Amino acid sequence: MVAWKDIVAGGLTFVIAHAIEVVGWPWFDPGRSSTPWFLNAGRAAAFTAGCLVLAAAAATALAASVPGRGAIARGGGIAVGAIAAMTIVLVARGPGTLFPIVLVFGAAIALASGVVGAALGNGLAAARRGRRA
Repeated sequence: MVAWKDIVAGGLTFVIAHAIEVVGWPWFDPGRSSTPWFLNAGRAAAFTAGCLVLAAAAATALAASVPGRGAIARGGGIAVGAIAAMTIVLVARGPGTLFPIVLVFGAAIALASGVVGAALGNGLAAARRGRRA
C-alpha cells in the first residue's frame, strides 16, 4: 500500500523542481529555445530526476523502520505524486499536441527515479542498522 505522505512528497518535489527550473531557465536552456519544462532541456531533466531520487532515498531511509512497507512501494509513491503534479502542471501550461508522449516519458523518468532513490535509501537504512548491531 502506498502512503499518502509519499505521494504528497513526490508531488511537492516535482512542483519545487519545476519552480526552480522556471526561475533558472536561462541556465537549464542557455539558448532559450524552448519554454521551461523539464523535458525541454537535458539539464532540467537531470535536475528533476535527481530531485526525485533524493526525495525517494530520504523517504525510504527515514521510514525504513516501519514494518510492512517495501522500498519499492515508497519509490512508487514518490513517482505517483510526481506524475500527478506533472500532469497538473502540463495541463495548466497548455498540454500541446504531444502531451500523451510527454506524460509517458515523464512518467518513465519519475518511476525510474523513484525506484533508484528507494534502492539507495534502503541501502542507507541497511547500512545504518548494520552499524547499530
